[in-house]
Amino acid sequence: MTTIPETKPPAQAVAPRPEYPAPKYRRILGADRSQLLFWATIIILALLVLAPVVPTLYQSVMDRPLYEEGGLFTAENYARLFTEADFGSVAWNTILFAVMTTVMTLLIAVPMAIVVIRTNIPGRKFFGAAMQWPFFISSLILGFGWITMYGPAGFASVEVRRVLGFLPWDLYTLPGMALTEAVALAPIAYLFCANALRNSDASLEGAAQTVGAGPFRILWSVIIPMLRPPIVYSSVLVFSMSIETLSIPLLYGQPVDITVFATFLYKNGLQSIDPDYGILGAASTIILLVTVLLVAIQAKMLKDAKRFVSVRGKATRPACWTWAGSNGWPSRSSPSTLSSARWCRSWAW
Repeated sequence: MTTIPETKPPAQAVAPRPEYPAPKYRRILGADRSQLLFWATIIILALLVLAPVVPTLYQSVMDRPLYEEGGLFTAENYARLFTEADFGSVAWNTILFAVMTTVMTLLIAVPMAIVVIRTNIPGRKFFGAAMQWPFFISSLILGFGWITMYGPAGFASVEVRRVLGFLPWDLYTLPGMALTEAVALAPIAYLFCANALRNSDASLEGAAQTVGAGPFRILWSVIIPMLRPPIVYSSVLVFSMSIETLSIPLLYGQPVDITVFATFLYKNGLQSIDPDYGILGAASTIILLVTVLLVAIQAKMLKDAKRFVSVRGKATRPACWTWAGSNGWPSRSSPSTLSSARWCRSWAW
């Protein structure tokens, strides 16, 4: 028996790919265009940010305005700031106002983000959209609206006083100022927290339920810890904006002589016939240092950001919290026990 040897077809030669030269761009003044764009951006930012800051820092240690000749370095501006200018009470009012605004903002934004993203409460899409309305309303307009409704002569205040015989609130106080400012800044914290919940892994909450954790235990042990980074970021941002805001303190505080940092600069700078630039520079420097300190604390608290990342495993089916269980409390339901019309889109939307 003759065996015919198996013949392989000849290998086809692979044509080498043509090598195209890298594109060459015209160099400007002998430098790469990317480097020029980088340094141009740095210079523009320096002009917009450092140009106003550096003269302010310099003015804080000068004994006369910068436009006058013969100025000498001195620390007297800081001494006069806390003695003659009564900046101590201004700083205390500012801290109280900023702290109360930050706390009220979180009390409004964090629960609303959890309710909108993690439950199927009726109208949650409407509430989610309504939380963003203050973005399109100026704080000045919002302040006027609150005065019209809840001020001493507001529509709601008149009716409440007629029914109760007294008015249980007063907008012209630090808590009243903080509440109005918190409503204006709540969308910032809401968006931070809502986006974090949308991007988190719902299987973590499902795992907590399988070991017997109830809704509030899951909320406190799983959801709130995952919200720590957005809460910290939004708290620092809201606190800094509360220190610098002018419209609400000017509308509510000036009639009752409550002065915060922004109104202090307004009265001693814009409204004064002969402003004391040394005290204004010293006050601005202190607020700048406070802002830098807040950013440093924020970086320290979130140094190891990987701790707050939820690692996604295999895909899980959507589940949601029903807005009222059989006993009146929220309960987590699976697709088998919820009709498709009552589902949330998913745990993380």
